[in-house]
Amino acid sequence: MTIWSTVSAIARFAGFIDSERVLVIIKHSFHLADSYFRIATMPLKSRLGMFLWLASTASALVSRSPNVNAWTVSRGHTAATITGIVRDTAKRPVANVEVTARPGAHRSRTDSAGRFTIGGLEAGRYVVVARKLGYAPVTWEVNLGLDGRVDVQLSFDRTLPQLDTVVVSADGSCSRRSVDGFVCRRRSAGGRGVFMDYNDIDDKGPIYTADLLNDIDAFRVDTRSSPSGTIRVASPARRGGCLTSVIDGRRVSLTELIPQRPWDLVAIEIYAQPDSVPEEYREFTARTTTSQMRQCSVVVYWTTKAPLLPKT
Repeated sequence: MTIWSTVSAIARFAGFIDSERVLVIIKHSFHLADSYFRIATMPLKSRLGMFLWLASTASALVSRSPNVNAWTVSRGHTAATITGIVRDTAKRPVANVEVTARPGAHRSRTDSAGRFTIGGLEAGRYVVVARKLGYAPVTWEVNLGLDGRVDVQLSFDRTLPQLDTVVVSADGSCSRRSVDGFVCRRRSAGGRGVFMDYNDIDDKGPIYTADLLNDIDAFRVDTRSSPSGTIRVASPARRGGCLTSVIDGRRVSLTELIPQRPWDLVAIEIYAQPDSVPEEYREFTARTTTSQMRQCSVVVYWTTKAPLLPKT
């Protein structure tokens, strides 16, 4: 006789018709393995003690809910809620702000009073992100318990000009180190490259910045460990390929790292094929190794710190 058949018998004896749910509750609560624990091999006193323990455990677990059928194991429990209000730099409520809770595709929009509600969440840690055209995004981390409710106060601390201004050089090239260059190249790309502004990025709902490259055949995205925790990293899908990352117009470095959080970006340019890279970034396509010269893909990340227009 296994431990779980014993629990089932006790549950039925105690009047709990849905004994299978009792089994699930106890298995999830105590992480016991059915195949390694058999009551039949126990001495009589131990068996009697185990029967009493199982009976009290089943009763206690089920009594926590007046209806056993309404009980949900914590892994699938989705009754937690995040509420809050979003304000601007003058502390005024902001309407029609898109608010997301990540991981997952949990979304809401603020009403005329700046308030929002995101319900149906499981227990765990979430990053709440508020974004609206014309403002730099703001984030807040929350920890939710079962049936928990957290109220957050979000404030846009700076405005973000709309991506519609373009400066074109006399030779016809676009700006290299300011966000208007992104707009310029997107207009004149002619099908070369992939361009996403922050609205496009939000629509894809990435958890990590590298997830933006998931759907592009030239790249693969791997999970790696780092001093700051688990991160996602993009690399060439082809053996022997290379990828150059550019941050706000400059090659990535120890002082200029790729933002791991996609909401720290205002735009991204992706050139999977070296011959599609525009003149402004052509120097980043070549990489010399000990044996040969490689032609690299180039990805240009524009962060919230990037200047909108070239410096005069």
